[in-house]
Amino acid sequence: LQKITLLNKDTTQFLMLTLNADSLGRIISMLNIKEQAAQAQNILLTLPCSVIINYGDELQMCGSFAKFNEPFMWNYQHIDEGQTTWQKGNQNKKKKTMPLNFQLADSLSVYYETKSLLAFRNNNLFITTKFESAGFWQKNILAYYINTEGNTFLVIHNLSNSSQQLKLEGNNYSYQKIEWQNGFGVLVANGEISVPAYGSVVLSKKF
Repeated sequence: LQKITLLNKDTTQFLMLTLNADSLGRIISMLNIKEQAAQAQNILLTLPCSVIINYGDELQMCGSFAKFNEPFMWNYQHIDEGQTTWQKGNQNKKKKTMPLNFQLADSLSVYYETKSLLAFRNNNLFITTKFESAGFWQKNILAYYINTEGNTFLVIHNLSNSSQQLKLEGNNYSYQKIEWQNGFGVLVANGEISVPAYGSVVLSKKF
């Protein structure tokens, strides 16, 4: 945690919540804003470590650490008779959490975003990698290199609710190929990158 927060002091509180999600509660219950919660999970999944996420985080199910006993939301109970009923999902009903069956029909859902990032992470062996600062000290930007055995990636997270523009200078200039992003709003051209609100992107060297 100390090493990560040194990359950008503006991110300290946000990252403390993110990295302690397994002991404090579900991510969405700590951050409330859905876009922030999704990005917090993206940060976790782009770090070189063994990541622990709670069941239902891929759907943005809510709940404190002491109240994880609500069943996984495969579907709405009144639609699917096979949905677990041993415990009522009152917290998620109030928060209008979208069950898996509905998120499967939306290619831009949190479920698919998490699934695609997990696949990218596994294919590039992030669990055994190292990381270091990428030298961006712009407010609301968290950026770092992930060094794998066969490649080096530049990871950029925009922690704000507005689009951010950055110049890819020096060693960062060659990182202009998008390997993964949440959504489709990242633009890279002529040594500059535009990252949308709460956007996350993983770049590799284009040349």
